[in-house]
Amino acid sequence: MELAQLKDQAEKGNPLAQTAIALLYELGLEVPQDLEQAARFMRMAANQGHGPAALNLIESHELGVYALSESEINNYKEVCEKAGLVSQKEIKKKFKKQTAQTRSHYIMVADASSESSSLICSSLKTDGYITIKATDGIAALEHIRTNNKIEMVLLDLNLPRLKGLQLLELIRQDVGLFNIPVILFSESKSSREIKKAKTLGIYACLSKPLNALEVRAHVGRYFDQLDQVK
Repeated sequence: MELAQLKDQAEKGNPLAQTAIALLYELGLEVPQDLEQAARFMRMAANQGHGPAALNLIESHELGVYALSESEINNYKEVCEKAGLVSQKEIKKKFKKQTAQTRSHYIMVADASSESSSLICSSLKTDGYITIKATDGIAALEHIRTNNKIEMVLLDLNLPRLKGLQLLELIRQDVGLFNIPVILFSESKSSREIKKAKTLGIYACLSKPLNALEVRAHVGRYFDQLDQVK
């Protein structure tokens, strides 16, 4: 999508476009850095209940990038809670409480984009997870079948060599793997592949391009629930 089209969609009220254009202004990518414009679009998305935008505003406020009122912070925290998102500060608090005896969690990141997988792996490593990455389905399947420590799979629907849906089917057909949670990445949430994936069983489906904070929130929520059971 062209920048002009993205801005047009943002002005018309699309929260995904609003968040995207806000990040461009915030980082100074493709457009001059303009924090006022970034905050304006980010607020528009957050006020519509878009969790990643609300979380970005809160964390940017804590870093001194944006100035939010107390009521705004409380409102955006509610948006984050409804979306199941957790701030980096809260995530770090939870991991600090873990004892030395708590085992690390192994996560398979199967993403066709090496840049995207590196970003997600780096982000998850800051939370204490051990990540293994693959950029095609065959390599991912080999890792999953040979490494019994893997407890979750982050799966790109459009993997080369072996598509994400095919890999998911093989996981669900394997007696030793069928219970492993899978978070699916896709550019669309309404395709036939997504509907099929949901019937096979997935923990969550996230839109690409990926938002690292959103990925961490879903992963963190799953393992928090798992650790509470244990």
